[in-house]
Amino acid sequence: MDADALLILTDVPYVYRGYGTPTAEPVYRATPAELRREDFPAGSMGPKVEAACRFVELTGRLAAIGSLTDAEAMLRGEAGALITTTGSFGHQHLAGAVSAPGCRIPRILSHVRAADMGSDISTGRGLSH
Repeated sequence: MDADALLILTDVPYVYRGYGTPTAEPVYRATPAELRREDFPAGSMGPKVEAACRFVELTGRLAAIGSLTDAEAMLRGEAGALITTTGSFGHQHLAGAVSAPGCRIPRILSHVRAADMGSDISTGRGLSH
């Protein structure tokens, strides 16, 4: 897979442990192993978490789950649930990104849930700042 990062864009800003409970808390950073120890519903966040974990395990690169409006901030490590091999975020997670003169445009594989249209849209496109 020739992508620098996987963004799973949804209508919530983070993955939540215990979603819908009084003890719910956002996941800011995690490894695939840490996320797999949690129980995410199969009809909700479960498939998104599994896809992110598999991407990180196969590529060693960043996967992030969060709000559509936070896509660029997720790439900077400032928003969303960031999933990496170490559970931390650094620019090494976007190593090998495509560069244009004076501009950095990473190759991104994003998955957008278009809830109002009731369909899923997958794209591989660059995001510019």
